[in-house]
Amino acid sequence: MMWKNPNGSTRGATWVVGGCIAAAMLSGVALAEEKVIETKKENRTVATSVDFAGALGLSFPSLTGLGARIEQARSAADPVGLAGAARELAAAEAASGKKASITSADLTKEAVDLARLRRFSKELKAVAALVTDAGTRTRLEGLATEAAAAEAQVRESKDSGEKTKGIRGRLHVDNRTGYFINVYIDSRKVGTVGPYGDGYVYVGQSAYETTYLYATAPGTSLYWRTKVSRPVANYTWVLSD
Repeated sequence: MMWKNPNGSTRGATWVVGGCIAAAMLSGVALAEEKVIETKKENRTVATSVDFAGALGLSFPSLTGLGARIEQARSAADPVGLAGAARELAAAEAASGKKASITSADLTKEAVDLARLRRFSKELKAVAALVTDAGTRTRLEGLATEAAAAEAQVRESKDSGEKTKGIRGRLHVDNRTGYFINVYIDSRKVGTVGPYGDGYVYVGQSAYETTYLYATAPGTSLYWRTKVSRPVANYTWVLSD
């Protein structure tokens, strides 16, 4: 897969493709409708910048590497890792009676939101087992049951030779910033686009699905997010400062 610059030159990019997402070049493809979405950058605290041990007044060795593990889980879109880090941080908060600028509640919410976006039954079950709020656990377990049924339906469709129905549209990522940006569709990383570059990828989803778009600038606190909740053939996602 190649990213194409506005001036027509190309730059190589590596795509990691999973689930119902299929990467492809768009030569010769003509789809009728285009929807343009522009998203402004948002900021969050970079976990590696937080001195958890100092803020909590604890000398636990595990707190030294907690920030790096949180950022690794974020980069990998790993809700189970985030939920585990939240539990660990909650225990440290209980021991110290203090909180850092990133709290266990922050990480729990991030883990739950990510698990709901990804919709993998086993991840939903694992995150449900790690959260302490009974209502949240019940909702996640319900989503896990729904996701398992959907996964079974996909397997049956594949076994019967049924082809994907619905949208076979293009996502065009228009990076209007000076950052390298990692792009995620439904919390699955599909590639990286360079500063002021453009990238294209197919999104093969059913017409009833919502497409969740997420992007981060590695090494910074910046991220972008939006969703497309109605069927459209093609999408252009503009990432701006």
